[in-house]
Amino acid sequence: MSKSGCGGCMGECLAKENVIKYAAIATGVVAVGAVAYYLWPSGGNADDIGRGINTNARISRLYVYPVKSAAPISLDSAELFPQGIKYDRRWMVIRAGANDGVHEKMCQRVCPSMCFIKPMIDEENGILVLRFEGKEEVGELRLPLAGSGKDSVAKLKVDIWDNIVEGEDCGDEAAAWMSAVLEKDVRIIVAAEDLDRQVGEPAFIEGKEDDLHNAVWFADGFPYLLASEEDMDWLNKETGEQQDILRFRPNIVVKGTTGPNDLDTWACVQVSGDSKLGEVADVQLDLVKPCTRCSMPSVDPATGKRTSEPRKTLETKRMGKVLGSWQKCFGQNAMEVKIDKKSDKP
Repeated sequence: MSKSGCGGCMGECLAKENVIKYAAIATGVVAVGAVAYYLWPSGGNADDIGRGINTNARISRLYVYPVKSAAPISLDSAELFPQGIKYDRRWMVIRAGANDGVHEKMCQRVCPSMCFIKPMIDEENGILVLRFEGKEEVGELRLPLAGSGKDSVAKLKVDIWDNIVEGEDCGDEAAAWMSAVLEKDVRIIVAAEDLDRQVGEPAFIEGKEDDLHNAVWFADGFPYLLASEEDMDWLNKETGEQQDILRFRPNIVVKGTTGPNDLDTWACVQVSGDSKLGEVADVQLDLVKPCTRCSMPSVDPATGKRTSEPRKTLETKRMGKVLGSWQKCFGQNAMEVKIDKKSDKP
């Protein structure tokens, strides 16, 4: 795959040719420190390139974002499901008013202060706890991890990038708390654990529908986002600023790739082993597409303030042609493949 220098415009190379057989298990556990194997390059063939190329990459960070567009929770280990890391983007804030019965999603693009919503998962008591940094006087909001489980609870429709999905209304108390902290008329909904929602950009999995788990909760398009420390180091060097990779909201961050933009050449990744918990089930992910970027990474998650970077640098150094249009890209969207398609361990 050609690139004009490690930081140059990538052009057509972002449109990966996935002509190989992909494999992954349906669920598993990964942990910080686990080994990441680069199985084969994009556009290659598993039969003639060979499996198990060890990039020396390891997982350096894991994040879950229980509330879409709110702050993340840093994890030492994570349970993976077809829809994403357990609890990832299961809850979403929406505008209270609806247009033809469909609500608008809220995000940091239109409401930067959402970065101050701090979640905590209490599995022992089965609750999601939300606090708002800087407004401690409002107290905390507690929501059941399992939802209400009642058929009588209102179901609300919301538009996620022209994809209409449905969630369970979390009630008036939750709406009042969220409206108070964001100073907007909003409500909050939760996705069913088995929500039957397909990924937002089906063109990228054409021909692989029988292999991939086509499922996602309230993420914009795909259940997983993979990024690398090397890519972020390169971007910070280009911008001349020290920005946090959390601007890009990755789930899995790896360290030890061959260099900046190396992920552009990956088509499939296997994570195996666990430096803290002992051996765990191997997890293989198909990197289906580069993640195209809106203006949200220009919101500093620590301050809620908008900045000109990294947008300016992405527009000159990380533009790629995706489905016929030029877009800013950073990180790779990923999906799991069905358990019966799992390949041999490298």
